This record gives sequence, C-alpha cells and structure tokens, in this order.
Amino acid sequence: MKSKSEQAAEFKAILDKYDLKTQKLYNEILRIYSNEAPHLTKTAMRNKILDMVKEASK
Repeated sequence: MKSKSEQAAEFKAILDKYDLKTQKLYNEILRIYSNEAPHLTKTAMRNKILDMVKEASK
C-alpha cells in the first residue's frame, strides 16, 4: 500500500496536466462533495456540480 505522501504526489502529477482553472474547479467539487454530500440527495449534488461546471465554463 502506498503512503499518503506517495498518493499525494501521484494526485499532484495528475492535476498538473490540467490548467489552473480546471484544477481549481476539481478541488472545489471535491470540497463540496466532502462537505455537503451527506446532506444532499444524489440529484441535488449532481445539479450543484453541473451548476459549478457551467459557471466555470463561461
């Protein structure tokens, strides 16, 4: 099993392939998912993420 630092390095390497705007959006989605997923239905969560993506793509 990989250590946390190895996992973090792999994650950073993957994210570094994308532009800063995409990285920021991905991190926001992860944050929202971890904070609000227990409180929202799957449909509400999907709609919230879709709204974030639409806003970021303007």
